[in-house]
Amino acid sequence: MSEKRIFFAIKPDKRVISAISKQVHTLEKDIYHAPLNPVRIDNFHITLKFIGQANRETIKCLINKASTIKFEPLKLSLDCTGVFKRGRILWFSTQQKPTALQNLHQSVVDVCTSCNIPSQQEKFIPHVTITRKFKLPYQATNFSPIQWFVNHFYLMESVSYPDGVRYEVLHKF
Repeated sequence: MSEKRIFFAIKPDKRVISAISKQVHTLEKDIYHAPLNPVRIDNFHITLKFIGQANRETIKCLINKASTIKFEPLKLSLDCTGVFKRGRILWFSTQQKPTALQNLHQSVVDVCTSCNIPSQQEKFIPHVTITRKFKLPYQATNFSPIQWFVNHFYLMESVSYPDGVRYEVLHKF
């Protein structure tokens, strides 16, 4: 088996995906007055920890160790936008980062460390990427919160297809 490009994430359910899509449409219509060319709706997620290339043994270790995480379901409120200028990425996020989300992130980082995956000291900025190659002048926007009840987290694989990248579930926790 060849290596897979993987990451840990939380994924929204259909109701949250629909609410995110509606908010994207509102931004296009009322704020930017232009199409944003959003990412595929089935790719909406918040990355807990990007890992990169991993072989079968590493993936097995990650699944085994992550299965022991004491995960507390949590509630997020997506209620603001932001942009990463370097990558020209427009995103939705939460103004209040729940402690349970921060704990889950740290638990996933600890799992990666225990499976010999080097950890960089990156700041955890939970966000749902809305569009890439964002070229319009950014306008910070707050909006009615999209309530997201998180009951699971996932080990995901990034798979390239002729029509673009898709994120596929390897394991649900």
